[in-house]
Amino acid sequence: MNYIITLAYNKHIVIRKSIERLYEYKSTIKWKHILLDNKYPINKKENSLELMKLCNEFDIEYMSFYKNLGMANSGELLCLLLNINDNDNLLFYDSDSYILTKNFDEILLNDIEYFGIYHGVIPLNESVQNIQN
Repeated sequence: MNYIITLAYNKHIVIRKSIERLYEYKSTIKWKHILLDNKYPINKKENSLELMKLCNEFDIEYMSFYKNLGMANSGELLCLLLNINDNDNLLFYDSDSYILTKNFDEILLNDIEYFGIYHGVIPLNESVQNIQN
């Protein structure tokens, strides 16, 4: 499966602009897009509500842990929960990303296939394993 994962730790308007650009420039390849709300500390409730609206608008799956676990830990835990394996393609799309090329995702997947770029799951570090247990 192809996943786009957005670890959202920014003001909702910044994330919205980035996501709008993503959907303007991506191809017709099917991706499962997940936005993980990492609890931006200013106006948390309002920010989370706006992120939920954004997700509804673009058919993005909204997820949130009980608190901000940090970018690396939350990304790793999300991959574990999704049961990511070596056959999956992951595109971590940050809110400060700015795409310049139409159909960038098709180009990226073609390059991965052509060059045999290895992708896999990084083992969970101890702190994430402790959260899970």
